[in-house]
Amino acid sequence: MPNKLFGSPGLAVVGSYGFYEIFSGCRGLTALPSGLFQNVTGNGSSLFGYAFYGCRGLTAIPKDLFAGITVGRTSMFVSTFENCTGLNTTISNKLFGSITTNTTSAPSLFQNTFKGCENLHDIEEKFFSSVTNAANSMFRSTFENSGLKRIPKNLFGGVVTLNANATSLF
Repeated sequence: MPNKLFGSPGLAVVGSYGFYEIFSGCRGLTALPSGLFQNVTGNGSSLFGYAFYGCRGLTAIPKDLFAGITVGRTSMFVSTFENCTGLNTTISNKLFGSITTNTTSAPSLFQNTFKGCENLHDIEEKFFSSVTNAANSMFRSTFENSGLKRIPKNLFGGVVTLNANATSLF
């Protein structure tokens, strides 16, 4: 897959489902270039939902894959890497760059993001450090049935505000 596949700098993605299910089920996909979404700007509500769902051959995720995305919306990363059973490297805390959120605009932001990644063993400290406002269900099942061996220090180190209605945050 070529680097910067999605065009020139500042490629604006209009609409809620920009890359929704774009590579879903591509079992032969083994690698992603670090600049794949480098030029993408936008904040569609399900922008990367299910984008790599079930890509079982995928073994690693570039550390800055979503670095250009700065605002987290609704369910932007719902099930993005769900059931990517081949993932077996440490996931960088720079993966989601400098995404900021508020409690009303991103209620399911990371729901099921790494669910079923049974060979995913480690994530870096301060993984969600840019998330300052947590909403109901924001992290629901994020790592369910993954192979995580430990919960890193300061995993949610950036969270300073918790929505009063966040009854099922995890």
